[in-house]
Amino acid sequence: MSFSDEVDEVPQDVLDNPVESGEKEAAEGMESDSPEPEAAEAEREDSSNRCPHCGWDLSMRDPIEVSEADIANFVRSVLANKRFEKSYMVFGDHVRVKFRSLMDYEEDKIGSQIRKDMRDREILSDEGLRMTTLKYCLLFQLVSYQIGDQPVVSLPDERVVVGEPLMEAYARHLKLQGNIRGPILTALAKFNDTCDRLKAQSHNRDFYVAAVGQAL
Repeated sequence: MSFSDEVDEVPQDVLDNPVESGEKEAAEGMESDSPEPEAAEAEREDSSNRCPHCGWDLSMRDPIEVSEADIANFVRSVLANKRFEKSYMVFGDHVRVKFRSLMDYEEDKIGSQIRKDMRDREILSDEGLRMTTLKYCLLFQLVSYQIGDQPVVSLPDERVVVGEPLMEAYARHLKLQGNIRGPILTALAKFNDTCDRLKAQSHNRDFYVAAVGQAL
């Protein structure tokens, strides 16, 4: 059997006008691929539930819980030109820690040290970058801590000597045991997420209108 014998017979209308026939088949294919009305409606509803700026699903619960007290204290700190502060209980409520928000010059110091650490290959992984950044933030942001009934340990306002590597300053000021340091770093990450959320909300004009009444 020859190869031509295996090919199905081509319809006469295709032979007469192959271009028109091809366009018709393409159009039929496009019609079959178009979404069903129900699917299109569901897609429209999904898009209406998303933030027009970042695409976040507004129907999902925000993982960062910002309380009315957080908003009031944040507004007080802004109006007074002071740092925002918040306390947390960690390690089974046996350790109380207080954090403060970062100043711009402190963020600059952390960024410069991180870049130097990466050039010197002190940081070799994403996890190393995350943990090192948290430690540097803790150096600047930890206000005080209290373990059980022991006296409160307060850190000085300025923690870094000019030219001192941040990790050396961290070791000098923060003599915390490893089993306590971990929960404190976790609480710090939560605090910074709260600060970021408050800053994001503050760009909304209605934020201050609603918050000033709570703060005053």
